[in-house]
Order: sequence, then C-alpha cells, then structure tokens
Amino acid sequence: MNEAVRQLLVNLIARHDRGRPTRTLLTSSDIPFQQHDQIVASLEDMSREGLIKYTTTPADRRQNLPGAITLVPEKVDELAKLVGAPRLGAQMDNFICKTNVFMKAEWVEDCRTHLCQYWSRGIAAFMLKEGMFREAEATFRILAAIAEEKHLGKDVRQFSVEAFEDSKFFEQYAKYVAASLRHAFNYKSGNADQVFEQIGMTIFPKPTFVSGRLTLGDSIVDAKPYIGLAAEMTAIVQPINPSFVLSIENLSSFHRFCREISHSGLVLFSGGFPSRATLSFLRRLSQSPQRPPFFHWGDIDTGGIAIFRMIEQSIAGPLIPHCMSIDIATYGTPARRDSRLNKIAQGDSAIAELAKWLASEEGRSVEQEVIPPRLPDIGFAKTFVAASA
Repeated sequence: MNEAVRQLLVNLIARHDRGRPTRTLLTSSDIPFQQHDQIVASLEDMSREGLIKYTTTPADRRQNLPGAITLVPEKVDELAKLVGAPRLGAQMDNFICKTNVFMKAEWVEDCRTHLCQYWSRGIAAFMLKEGMFREAEATFRILAAIAEEKHLGKDVRQFSVEAFEDSKFFEQYAKYVAASLRHAFNYKSGNADQVFEQIGMTIFPKPTFVSGRLTLGDSIVDAKPYIGLAAEMTAIVQPINPSFVLSIENLSSFHRFCREISHSGLVLFSGGFPSRATLSFLRRLSQSPQRPPFFHWGDIDTGGIAIFRMIEQSIAGPLIPHCMSIDIATYGTPARRDSRLNKIAQGDSAIAELAKWLASEEGRSVEQEVIPPRLPDIGFAKTFVAASA
C-alpha cells in the first residue's frame, strides 16, 4: 500500500478512536502530485471493498483534486489491521497493564485515571501529550517512589540514584511529575522546585521549626517563639513534659501561634508534607511512655486532609484534628469535589468525617491562615484518646 495513503488512514483511525470527525477532505498537499493517480486508484479499490467511502465531485474531477475519505464505523477494526494502525484502546490497555505496578497510593491511581480520560479525548494532561506512553510510564514510576516516601529529605540527584540507579532519571521527567503532584494535592504553586519542596524533596534538608521547652545535650532551651533544628539534631532533642504536641501546616499560622499564644506544649512547623526528619521526630515523640495528645492543624482542603492522614499514619497513637472541622469549614468557599478524598472518608482516620463532607456537594474549603490561632482542647483530647483506645 502506498505510504501516503496508509498514513492518511492511520490519522483518520486515530481521530475515530478519539471521538472526532472521521471524514476528511483531501488536498493536493496530502497527496504528492507524482503519486496522484496511484493513490486515487488505491482509495477507489478500498471504497469498492466497503472499507472506506471515497467520494469525488464533478468539480474535483475537472480540477484533478483528490476528493474526500469517510471511515465506515463497522469496518474500522478491519481497516486498522490492514494499514497497521495502532489503536488507542489497545495502547491504553497496555499502558494501564504496565503501570499497575506503580499504583502505590490512591492519589497515584487518580492521576492515571485523569491522564487516561484526557488522552482518550486527544487532550494533553500533566504536560504529557496524548501518545507519550514512554514518558508517562516513567512519570508514574517516579510517583510510585514518592508515594512510598523514598524521596523524603533527599535532594533530586540522591533520590534519583537511590530509587532509579540513574542520577538524571528524575530530572528528565521532573516537569511531568510536578504537574501530576499539583493535580494530586491541589498545589497552587506554578514552580516545580516549590512543589518538590512541599513533598519533602530538597537540596539540603530544611530545619524543623519547634516551639517549646527542650533539652539539647546538657542544655535546657526555652524555644520561644521558636528555634530551627537541623535534621540531625531532631534525633537528640527532647521536649520537657509538653502538655500537647501540635504540628502546623502553614508558616504564617505557625508564626502567629508561636507569637500570640502562650503555651506549655511542643509546636512544630510541618512545612506542608513534613520532611523525613520532622516525621521521624514526631514518630519518636509519639512512642514515648509519657505521650501527650497529638494534634495537627492544616488547611481544610484536599491537600490539608492528605497531610493530616500522612502524619496520622506515621506516628504511634491517635492524631487529633485542630481547627479542622465541618463547623469551621461551613464559612469557607465551595470546594471542588475530589474523589481522592474517598479512601480517607471511608477509612478509620480521625479526619474521615471531614473528608467525607469535603468530598460532598456541601463541602467547603478554608485556608488555614484565615483562622485565628488558639490552644488545642486538652479536655477533648482526653475524651478522644479514651474513645480511640
């Protein structure tokens, strides 16, 4: 078969698979002049066989124009085999099969579903144009490693070497990964480096900001309003009888709490998704025999819920939402319904009820910064912990 004809039909079949019009008016640029008669004869043969509809008008014939091709829907499969056209459905099935191993978290699977839905309409998603299967597969391989927290506290090259045995593997696909993470966690930042910082991937581990009374070696430190601890120091610092532990998602809310609220607890800045050092610090504190109640305060949105759940799953014992309730969110702005909340809403998380409401038609989101800081309710915490036991 003439290659020009084959490519025309491959393109038409691709349009058919994406729900687009399957009739095309040919132009002289589609068919090389030297091959005009050969190509027209080939199209007429396929039209007589019922594989396509090839039509010309009297004006086309007088001006030696090539006419128009229309696909016959019930013959598309047969035609595709004849011309060797890759079918979108088969390609997508193969892609899904290959990437099933990377579905390490619900948010990763949601990203793949989003990508497939867009590609089925011929629309790019996460900066990946339809058909970029190799790049998409690599992107989901990276997202799987992030879901398994292999990136925490590491710089780009270190993460790339340890997870993929290639120092430049991550950088090749970084823009697609960043776009996927923006979708997964509703990040508003347009800067890829800031997105990676929010998930705990940094050039050098950021300090953990802490407010409270601490012992550091032989010294007692009254860290008010707060101090910054290098990642290595979080393993040796010890709080002095805190009445509670509170992690705070956003920096401005952390600043306000530490400066405006007199407290006897230990307050940490999580920095969005906490770094490996911060998570390890929280985990160690939660395993103490004198464990105080643990609270987390963050945005009431998909990202804030995901951060709460990540910390909740990383520590020993219950984590209590602070200033994260339906009553507070009622005064917020309408939230985009997000299926990524469903798994949390259906589980045993302390934030499940809020996640369920946020995913509903009534759901409303609230930025943490608009809520004035206040002390955690220790009385409620005792009742909550008793009920969780």
